Amino acid sequence: MLKFLIFFLIYLTQINIGFSNSVYESDKIVAIVNEDILLKSDVCTLQNIFFMKKKNIQSEDNKNNLFNYFFSPLCPLKELVIRSIIFQLAKKKCIFVNEDEVNKIFHGYNIINKTDNSKISVDETLRYARIKNMIQKELIISQFIFDEIRKKFIILPEEIESTMKKICIQYDNETQFYLSYFSIKVPDVFSSNEDKKRIMINSLKKLIKIENGTFNIEYLLNKFSQKNNFMQKSFTKWCRIKEIPILIDLQNIKKGDIIGPVFFNSCFHIIKINNICVRNAEKMIEKFYVKHIFFQNSEEDIANIRNFNKLKNFYYLIKNGYLNFNVLTKKISEDLHSKNKDGILNYRSIYFLDPIFQYHIEKLKLKEISFPVHSNYGWHLIQLFDTCKIGYIDSVLEKKAYYFLYHKKFIEEMYLWIQEKISSSYINII
Repeated sequence: MLKFLIFFLIYLTQINIGFSNSVYESDKIVAIVNEDILLKSDVCTLQNIFFMKKKNIQSEDNKNNLFNYFFSPLCPLKELVIRSIIFQLAKKKCIFVNEDEVNKIFHGYNIINKTDNSKISVDETLRYARIKNMIQKELIISQFIFDEIRKKFIILPEEIESTMKKICIQYDNETQFYLSYFSIKVPDVFSSNEDKKRIMINSLKKLIKIENGTFNIEYLLNKFSQKNNFMQKSFTKWCRIKEIPILIDLQNIKKGDIIGPVFFNSCFHIIKINNICVRNAEKMIEKFYVKHIFFQNSEEDIANIRNFNKLKNFYYLIKNGYLNFNVLTKKISEDLHSKNKDGILNYRSIYFLDPIFQYHIEKLKLKEISFPVHSNYGWHLIQLFDTCKIGYIDSVLEKKAYYFLYHKKFIEEMYLWIQEKISSSYINII
Protein backbone atom coordinates (compact mmCIF):
# COMPACT_ATOMS: atom_id res chain seq x y z
CA MET A 1 0.00 0.00 0.00
CA LEU A 2 2.82 2.38 0.91
CA LYS A 3 4.60 1.64 -2.40
CA PHE A 4 1.37 2.31 -4.25
CA LEU A 5 0.98 5.71 -2.59
CA ILE A 6 4.60 6.67 -3.41
CA PHE A 7 4.17 5.72 -7.08
CA PHE A 8 0.85 7.58 -7.20
CA LEU A 9 2.40 10.78 -5.78
CA ILE A 10 5.30 10.59 -8.27
CA TYR A 11 2.77 10.14 -11.10
CA LEU A 12 0.77 13.22 -9.97
CA THR A 13 3.97 15.25 -9.73
CA GLN A 14 4.95 14.36 -13.30
CA ILE A 15 1.49 15.29 -14.57
CA ASN A 16 1.65 18.63 -12.71
CA ILE A 17 5.09 19.43 -14.09
CA GLY A 18 4.05 18.55 -17.62
CA PHE A 19 0.89 20.64 -17.35
CA SER A 20 2.82 23.64 -16.05
CA ASN A 21 5.37 23.39 -18.84
CA SER A 22 2.65 23.21 -21.46
CA VAL A 23 0.85 26.33 -20.23
CA TYR A 24 3.50 28.62 -18.76
CA GLU A 25 6.85 29.20 -20.38
CA SER A 26 9.51 30.36 -17.93
CA ASP A 27 11.00 33.80 -18.65
CA LYS A 28 14.65 34.11 -19.64
CA ILE A 29 17.34 36.64 -18.82
CA VAL A 30 18.64 38.07 -22.11
CA ALA A 31 20.96 40.84 -20.87
CA ILE A 32 22.41 42.62 -17.86
CA VAL A 33 22.80 46.39 -18.17
CA ASN A 34 24.56 48.05 -15.23
CA GLU A 35 22.19 47.23 -12.34
CA ASP A 36 19.25 46.20 -14.51
CA ILE A 37 18.26 42.69 -15.65
CA LEU A 38 16.46 42.45 -18.99
CA LEU A 39 14.04 39.60 -19.69
CA LYS A 40 12.79 38.03 -22.89
CA SER A 41 9.26 39.19 -22.04
CA ASP A 42 10.51 42.81 -21.93
CA VAL A 43 11.78 42.45 -25.51
CA CYS A 44 8.42 41.04 -26.65
CA THR A 45 6.50 43.82 -24.89
CA LEU A 46 8.61 46.53 -26.52
CA GLN A 47 8.03 44.93 -29.94
CA ASN A 48 4.29 44.74 -29.28
CA ILE A 49 4.14 48.43 -28.34
CA PHE A 50 5.97 49.38 -31.51
CA PHE A 51 3.68 47.40 -33.80
CA MET A 52 0.57 48.61 -31.98
CA LYS A 53 1.75 52.20 -32.41
CA LYS A 54 2.47 51.54 -36.07
CA LYS A 55 -1.17 50.58 -36.61
CA ASN A 56 -2.29 53.84 -35.02
CA ILE A 57 0.28 56.01 -36.84
CA GLN A 58 -2.45 58.00 -38.64
CA SER A 59 -4.28 58.88 -35.44
CA GLU A 60 -4.53 62.40 -34.01
CA ASP A 61 -2.09 61.48 -31.29
CA ASN A 62 0.69 60.92 -33.82
CA LYS A 63 2.64 63.89 -32.45
CA ASN A 64 2.97 61.94 -29.19
CA ASN A 65 4.60 59.00 -30.97
CA LEU A 66 7.19 57.59 -28.59
CA PHE A 67 9.23 56.22 -31.48
CA ASN A 68 9.62 59.41 -33.53
CA TYR A 69 13.37 59.64 -33.04
CA PHE A 70 14.74 56.15 -32.64
CA PHE A 71 13.40 52.64 -32.73
CA SER A 72 14.41 49.75 -34.94
CA PRO A 73 11.98 46.81 -34.80
CA LEU A 74 14.73 44.66 -36.33
CA CYS A 75 16.96 45.05 -33.24
CA PRO A 76 14.57 45.10 -30.27
CA LEU A 77 17.20 43.83 -27.78
CA LYS A 78 19.58 46.64 -28.72
CA GLU A 79 16.77 49.18 -28.30
CA LEU A 80 15.85 47.69 -24.92
CA VAL A 81 19.48 47.98 -23.76
CA ILE A 82 19.54 51.66 -24.80
CA ARG A 83 16.27 52.31 -22.99
CA SER A 84 17.51 50.54 -19.87
CA ILE A 85 20.59 52.79 -19.73
CA ILE A 86 18.52 55.94 -20.21
CA PHE A 87 15.81 54.85 -17.76
CA GLN A 88 18.40 54.24 -15.03
CA LEU A 89 19.67 57.80 -15.53
CA ALA A 90 16.12 59.18 -15.63
CA LYS A 91 15.20 57.60 -12.28
CA LYS A 92 17.88 59.73 -10.61
CA LYS A 93 16.24 62.91 -11.96
CA CYS A 94 12.85 62.25 -10.32
CA ILE A 95 10.84 62.56 -13.54
CA PHE A 96 7.16 61.92 -12.97
CA VAL A 97 4.49 60.86 -15.46
CA ASN A 98 0.79 61.54 -15.16
CA GLU A 99 -1.13 58.25 -15.00
CA ASP A 100 -3.92 59.77 -17.13
CA GLU A 101 -1.44 60.23 -19.97
CA VAL A 102 -0.35 56.58 -19.70
CA ASN A 103 -3.97 55.40 -19.80
CA LYS A 104 -4.75 57.66 -22.77
CA ILE A 105 -1.91 56.17 -24.82
CA PHE A 106 -2.78 52.62 -23.68
CA HIS A 107 -6.43 52.95 -24.71
CA GLY A 108 -5.33 54.58 -27.97
CA TYR A 109 -3.80 51.25 -29.00
CA ASN A 110 -7.26 49.57 -28.92
CA ILE A 111 -5.85 46.55 -27.13
CA ILE A 112 -8.97 45.78 -25.10
CA ASN A 113 -11.73 44.66 -27.45
CA LYS A 114 -13.99 43.03 -24.89
CA THR A 115 -16.97 44.99 -23.63
CA ASP A 116 -17.13 43.10 -20.33
CA ASN A 117 -13.88 43.65 -18.44
CA SER A 118 -14.81 40.94 -15.91
CA LYS A 119 -14.13 38.31 -18.60
CA ILE A 120 -10.49 39.37 -19.03
CA SER A 121 -8.23 36.51 -17.97
CA VAL A 122 -5.35 36.71 -15.51
CA ASP A 123 -2.82 36.34 -18.35
CA GLU A 124 -4.33 39.27 -20.23
CA THR A 125 -4.36 41.38 -17.07
CA LEU A 126 -0.67 40.73 -16.54
CA ARG A 127 0.06 41.52 -20.20
CA TYR A 128 -1.83 44.83 -19.95
CA ALA A 129 0.10 45.69 -16.78
CA ARG A 130 3.43 45.00 -18.56
CA ILE A 131 2.39 47.18 -21.52
CA LYS A 132 1.31 50.04 -19.24
CA ASN A 133 4.57 49.79 -17.33
CA MET A 134 6.53 49.92 -20.60
CA ILE A 135 4.51 52.94 -21.80
CA GLN A 136 5.25 54.72 -18.52
CA LYS A 137 8.95 53.99 -18.96
CA GLU A 138 8.82 55.26 -22.55
CA LEU A 139 7.24 58.53 -21.42
CA ILE A 140 9.88 59.01 -18.73
CA ILE A 141 12.66 58.17 -21.20
CA SER A 142 11.23 60.54 -23.81
CA GLN A 143 10.97 63.37 -21.28
CA PHE A 144 14.48 62.73 -19.96
CA ILE A 145 16.00 62.65 -23.46
CA PHE A 146 14.13 65.85 -24.32
CA ASP A 147 15.49 67.59 -21.19
CA GLU A 148 19.05 66.41 -21.76
CA ILE A 149 19.41 66.86 -25.52
CA ARG A 150 17.58 70.18 -25.89
CA LYS A 151 20.20 71.85 -23.64
CA LYS A 152 22.99 70.81 -25.99
CA PHE A 153 22.13 72.97 -29.00
CA ILE A 154 20.68 76.35 -29.93
CA ILE A 155 18.93 77.53 -33.07
CA LEU A 156 20.06 80.98 -34.15
CA PRO A 157 17.73 83.44 -35.96
CA GLU A 158 20.28 83.59 -38.80
CA GLU A 159 19.95 79.83 -39.30
CA ILE A 160 16.16 80.09 -39.47
CA GLU A 161 16.32 82.92 -42.01
CA SER A 162 18.82 81.01 -44.15
CA THR A 163 16.67 77.86 -44.08
CA MET A 164 13.49 79.80 -44.87
CA LYS A 165 15.01 80.86 -48.20
CA LYS A 166 15.46 77.20 -49.19
CA ILE A 167 11.90 76.11 -48.40
CA CYS A 168 9.44 75.90 -51.27
CA ILE A 169 5.76 76.54 -50.54
CA GLN A 170 3.14 75.19 -52.95
CA TYR A 171 0.51 77.85 -53.67
CA ASP A 172 -3.03 76.97 -54.72
CA ASN A 173 -6.05 78.93 -55.93
CA GLU A 174 -6.94 79.95 -52.38
CA THR A 175 -3.54 81.54 -51.70
CA GLN A 176 -3.74 85.31 -51.29
CA PHE A 177 -1.02 87.80 -52.22
CA TYR A 178 -0.78 91.31 -50.81
CA LEU A 179 0.38 93.20 -53.91
CA SER A 180 1.55 96.66 -54.82
CA TYR A 181 0.70 96.88 -58.51
CA PHE A 182 1.67 99.59 -61.01
CA SER A 183 1.05 99.61 -64.77
CA ILE A 184 1.82 102.14 -67.48
CA LYS A 185 -0.08 102.11 -70.74
CA VAL A 186 2.21 103.57 -73.36
CA PRO A 187 1.39 105.11 -76.76
CA ASP A 188 1.49 102.91 -79.84
CA VAL A 189 4.73 104.59 -80.88
CA PHE A 190 6.51 102.99 -77.93
CA SER A 191 4.78 99.65 -78.38
CA SER A 192 5.93 99.24 -81.96
CA ASN A 193 9.46 100.53 -81.45
CA GLU A 194 11.75 97.95 -79.84
CA ASP A 195 14.52 100.48 -79.05
CA LYS A 196 12.17 102.86 -77.24
CA LYS A 197 10.64 99.91 -75.42
CA ARG A 198 14.08 98.76 -74.25
CA ILE A 199 14.98 102.30 -73.09
CA MET A 200 11.78 102.54 -71.07
CA ILE A 201 12.32 99.15 -69.43
CA ASN A 202 15.83 100.23 -68.37
CA SER A 203 14.45 103.51 -67.01
CA LEU A 204 11.84 101.68 -64.93
CA LYS A 205 14.46 99.28 -63.57
CA LYS A 206 16.64 102.23 -62.55
CA LEU A 207 13.71 103.91 -60.79
CA ILE A 208 12.96 100.72 -58.86
CA LYS A 209 16.65 100.38 -57.96
CA ILE A 210 16.79 104.01 -56.75
CA GLU A 211 13.92 103.25 -54.42
CA ASN A 212 15.95 100.36 -52.89
CA GLY A 213 13.15 97.93 -53.50
CA THR A 214 10.57 99.92 -51.53
CA PHE A 215 8.42 100.29 -54.65
CA ASN A 216 6.93 103.70 -53.95
CA ILE A 217 3.90 103.94 -56.24
CA GLU A 218 3.51 107.68 -55.70
CA TYR A 219 7.08 108.18 -56.83
CA LEU A 220 6.46 106.26 -60.05
CA LEU A 221 3.20 108.13 -60.68
CA ASN A 222 5.02 111.44 -60.45
CA LYS A 223 7.67 110.27 -62.89
CA PHE A 224 5.12 109.02 -65.44
CA SER A 225 2.40 111.61 -65.29
CA GLN A 226 -0.35 112.04 -67.83
CA LYS A 227 1.43 115.15 -69.10
CA ASN A 228 3.81 112.78 -70.88
CA ASN A 229 0.88 110.99 -72.52
CA PHE A 230 1.29 107.98 -70.24
CA MET A 231 -1.72 106.43 -68.54
CA GLN A 232 -1.20 104.80 -65.17
CA LYS A 233 -3.06 102.28 -63.07
CA SER A 234 -2.10 101.25 -59.56
CA PHE A 235 -3.43 99.55 -56.44
CA THR A 236 -2.27 97.91 -53.22
CA LYS A 237 -4.54 95.11 -52.01
CA TRP A 238 -4.97 91.38 -51.32
CA CYS A 239 -5.48 89.30 -54.49
CA ARG A 240 -5.98 85.65 -55.30
CA ILE A 241 -4.02 84.10 -58.17
CA LYS A 242 -6.85 84.58 -60.69
CA GLU A 243 -7.13 88.29 -59.77
CA ILE A 244 -3.50 89.14 -60.56
CA PRO A 245 -3.46 91.27 -63.76
CA ILE A 246 -0.67 89.35 -65.52
CA LEU A 247 0.50 85.75 -65.71
CA ILE A 248 3.58 85.16 -63.54
CA ASP A 249 5.40 82.11 -62.18
CA LEU A 250 4.14 82.11 -58.60
CA GLN A 251 5.85 78.93 -57.43
CA ASN A 252 9.25 80.59 -57.22
CA ILE A 253 8.29 83.96 -55.74
CA LYS A 254 8.85 85.04 -52.15
CA LYS A 255 7.69 87.86 -49.94
CA GLY A 256 9.49 91.07 -50.91
CA ASP A 257 10.08 90.11 -54.56
CA ILE A 258 9.61 92.75 -57.26
CA ILE A 259 8.40 91.40 -60.60
CA GLY A 260 8.90 93.44 -63.73
CA PRO A 261 8.81 95.61 -65.59
CA VAL A 262 6.93 93.15 -67.82
CA PHE A 263 5.58 94.34 -71.18
CA PHE A 264 2.15 92.86 -71.88
CA ASN A 265 -0.88 94.11 -73.82
CA SER A 266 0.67 97.54 -74.58
CA CYS A 267 1.46 98.11 -70.89
CA PHE A 268 4.46 97.89 -68.59
CA HIS A 269 3.54 96.06 -65.39
CA ILE A 270 5.43 96.12 -62.06
CA ILE A 271 4.35 94.04 -59.06
CA LYS A 272 5.78 93.85 -55.56
CA ILE A 273 4.83 90.91 -53.29
CA ASN A 274 4.32 92.51 -49.86
CA ASN A 275 2.92 89.44 -48.13
CA ILE A 276 1.51 85.98 -48.81
CA CYS A 277 -1.26 84.18 -46.94
CA VAL A 278 -1.57 80.45 -47.66
CA ARG A 279 -4.76 78.48 -47.14
CA ASN A 280 -5.26 77.18 -43.57
CA ALA A 281 -2.25 79.18 -42.36
CA GLU A 282 -4.57 80.93 -39.90
CA LYS A 283 -4.85 77.63 -38.01
CA MET A 284 -1.17 77.75 -37.09
CA ILE A 285 -0.80 79.21 -33.58
CA GLU A 286 2.50 81.00 -33.22
CA LYS A 287 2.19 83.09 -30.05
CA PHE A 288 0.93 82.21 -26.59
CA TYR A 289 -0.33 84.18 -23.61
CA VAL A 290 1.07 82.08 -20.78
CA LYS A 291 0.79 82.14 -16.99
CA HIS A 292 2.71 79.96 -14.56
CA ILE A 293 3.24 79.14 -10.89
CA PHE A 294 6.91 78.40 -10.34
CA PHE A 295 9.11 76.61 -7.78
CA GLN A 296 12.87 76.72 -8.26
CA ASN A 297 15.01 73.61 -8.67
CA SER A 298 16.72 72.28 -5.58
CA GLU A 299 19.94 70.31 -5.30
CA GLU A 300 18.17 67.88 -2.96
CA ASP A 301 15.92 65.26 -4.54
CA ILE A 302 13.61 65.28 -1.51
CA ALA A 303 12.95 69.01 -1.99
CA ASN A 304 12.18 68.47 -5.69
CA ILE A 305 9.73 65.70 -4.82
CA ARG A 306 8.13 67.97 -2.21
CA ASN A 307 7.73 70.76 -4.79
CA PHE A 308 6.16 68.34 -7.26
CA ASN A 309 3.68 67.07 -4.67
CA LYS A 310 2.73 70.63 -3.69
CA LEU A 311 2.03 71.64 -7.28
CA LYS A 312 0.20 68.37 -7.88
CA ASN A 313 -2.17 69.13 -4.98
CA PHE A 314 -2.63 72.72 -6.20
CA TYR A 315 -3.36 71.41 -9.70
CA TYR A 316 -6.31 69.34 -8.47
CA LEU A 317 -7.57 72.12 -6.15
CA ILE A 318 -7.53 74.68 -8.99
CA LYS A 319 -9.07 72.20 -11.42
CA ASN A 320 -11.94 71.50 -9.01
CA GLY A 321 -12.53 75.21 -8.32
CA TYR A 322 -11.30 75.34 -4.71
CA LEU A 323 -8.38 77.70 -5.45
CA ASN A 324 -7.83 80.63 -7.83
CA PHE A 325 -4.77 80.45 -10.11
CA ASN A 326 -4.03 84.21 -9.94
CA VAL A 327 -4.35 84.45 -6.15
CA LEU A 328 -2.21 81.36 -5.63
CA THR A 329 0.49 82.75 -7.94
CA LYS A 330 0.92 85.91 -5.83
CA LYS A 331 1.19 83.84 -2.65
CA ILE A 332 3.55 80.99 -3.54
CA SER A 333 5.24 81.52 -6.94
CA GLU A 334 9.02 81.97 -6.81
CA ASP A 335 9.22 83.79 -10.15
CA LEU A 336 9.68 87.38 -8.98
CA HIS A 337 9.19 88.85 -12.47
CA SER A 338 5.73 87.39 -13.06
CA LYS A 339 4.57 86.92 -9.47
CA ASN A 340 2.89 90.32 -9.12
CA LYS A 341 1.38 90.10 -12.61
CA ASP A 342 -0.69 86.97 -11.88
CA GLY A 343 2.11 84.82 -13.29
CA ILE A 344 1.75 86.31 -16.78
CA LEU A 345 4.62 85.76 -19.20
CA ASN A 346 2.86 87.76 -22.01
CA TYR A 347 2.72 86.82 -25.65
CA ARG A 348 5.73 84.72 -26.58
CA SER A 349 6.64 83.18 -29.90
CA ILE A 350 6.93 79.42 -29.47
CA TYR A 351 10.56 79.56 -30.62
CA PHE A 352 11.57 81.75 -27.68
CA LEU A 353 9.82 79.76 -24.95
CA ASP A 354 11.64 77.17 -22.87
CA PRO A 355 11.61 73.91 -24.89
CA ILE A 356 9.71 72.15 -22.10
CA PHE A 357 7.02 74.82 -22.38
CA GLN A 358 6.81 74.23 -26.13
CA TYR A 359 6.10 70.54 -25.64
CA HIS A 360 3.38 71.03 -23.02
CA ILE A 361 1.77 74.24 -24.31
CA GLU A 362 1.05 72.65 -27.69
CA LYS A 363 -1.04 70.04 -25.84
CA LEU A 364 -3.06 72.54 -23.78
CA LYS A 365 -6.47 73.88 -24.69
CA LEU A 366 -7.41 77.51 -24.01
CA LYS A 367 -7.65 78.28 -20.25
CA GLU A 368 -6.49 74.71 -19.44
CA ILE A 369 -3.87 74.14 -16.70
CA SER A 370 -1.07 71.63 -17.14
CA PHE A 371 -0.04 68.90 -14.73
CA PRO A 372 3.21 69.91 -12.91
CA VAL A 373 5.94 70.39 -15.53
CA HIS A 374 9.67 70.11 -14.83
CA SER A 375 12.02 72.34 -16.85
CA ASN A 376 15.69 73.25 -16.58
CA TYR A 377 14.72 75.98 -14.11
CA GLY A 378 12.28 74.21 -11.79
CA TRP A 379 8.67 73.07 -11.44
CA HIS A 380 5.75 74.85 -13.15
CA LEU A 381 1.99 74.85 -13.31
CA ILE A 382 1.25 76.36 -16.75
CA GLN A 383 -1.99 77.93 -17.90
CA LEU A 384 -2.63 78.78 -21.56
CA PHE A 385 -4.57 82.00 -21.04
CA ASP A 386 -4.90 83.25 -24.62
CA THR A 387 -3.44 82.78 -28.10
CA CYS A 388 -2.41 85.04 -30.95
CA LYS A 389 -2.87 83.55 -34.44
CA ILE A 390 -0.61 84.46 -37.33
CA GLY A 391 -1.64 83.30 -40.80
CA TYR A 392 0.88 84.93 -43.12
CA ILE A 393 3.66 83.27 -45.02
CA ASP A 394 6.36 84.39 -42.57
CA SER A 395 4.91 82.27 -39.78
CA VAL A 396 4.52 79.25 -42.07
CA LEU A 397 8.09 79.41 -43.36
CA GLU A 398 9.51 80.21 -39.93
CA LYS A 399 7.82 77.24 -38.34
CA LYS A 400 8.89 74.87 -41.12
CA ALA A 401 12.48 76.14 -40.94
CA TYR A 402 12.57 75.94 -37.14
CA TYR A 403 11.33 72.37 -36.93
CA PHE A 404 13.60 71.25 -39.75
CA LEU A 405 16.65 72.61 -37.86
CA TYR A 406 15.29 71.36 -34.54
CA HIS A 407 14.86 67.73 -35.67
CA LYS A 408 18.19 67.74 -37.52
CA LYS A 409 20.18 69.02 -34.52
CA PHE A 410 18.20 66.96 -32.02
CA ILE A 411 18.88 63.67 -33.84
CA GLU A 412 22.59 64.48 -34.30
CA GLU A 413 23.07 65.38 -30.63
CA MET A 414 20.97 62.46 -29.41
CA TYR A 415 23.00 59.94 -31.42
CA LEU A 416 26.30 61.23 -29.97
CA TRP A 417 24.85 61.35 -26.45
CA ILE A 418 23.51 57.77 -26.63
CA GLN A 419 26.83 56.44 -27.97
CA GLU A 420 28.61 58.15 -25.07
CA LYS A 421 26.26 56.56 -22.50
CA ILE A 422 26.58 53.11 -24.10
CA SER A 423 30.38 53.25 -24.03
CA SER A 424 30.39 54.12 -20.31
CA SER A 425 27.91 51.37 -19.28
CA TYR A 426 28.33 47.71 -18.35
CA ILE A 427 26.45 45.57 -20.91
CA ASN A 428 26.40 41.77 -20.93
CA ILE A 429 24.26 40.09 -23.60
CA ILE A 430 23.47 36.53 -22.53
